[in-house]
Amino acid sequence: MALWRLPNILIVHLKRFELRQPQQYVIGMRRGNDDKLDTYVECPLEGLDMGRYCASSSAYRRGENEDTGAGGDNGSGNGQKQQHGPDFDITDIPAVYDLFAVTNHYGRMGFGHYTAVARRWNEHEMEEDWTQFDDTGVSRTTGGGGVVSPAAYILFYRRRVFS
Repeated sequence: MALWRLPNILIVHLKRFELRQPQQYVIGMRRGNDDKLDTYVECPLEGLDMGRYCASSSAYRRGENEDTGAGGDNGSGNGQKQQHGPDFDITDIPAVYDLFAVTNHYGRMGFGHYTAVARRWNEHEMEEDWTQFDDTGVSRTTGGGGVVSPAAYILFYRRRVFS
């Protein structure tokens, strides 16, 4: 599988809930054995390179995408090159992303507590300091330690060079 275009803002939603037994509905409420997954997912704060997954990158067109095995193939597995229409994005803008925000979820399915950490950015740069948002207040933190935790639920990445 390959992506045809990558957005300037990439949002990654981590699956954090797992259904263990069939759901039952009792008077409009869902009952079931759902588990919260608190597995730590390693996510880079800077330099997430999505270029190798994008069919519009020159590396993909040259067949250097080893993970998918597609290498410019049209998906049929017969080695035919893709035919690109006028709307196909064939730019070589780097598909490198930096993390700028994380939404965290604490609790179980159906209820819990959300927090967030984020840092400011504009079209030229991104701040190094992070701000933590919680119901009880807002606080600044320095460095990236602890930004991504086992409670990370949604990751927000910004493309370094906007297309």
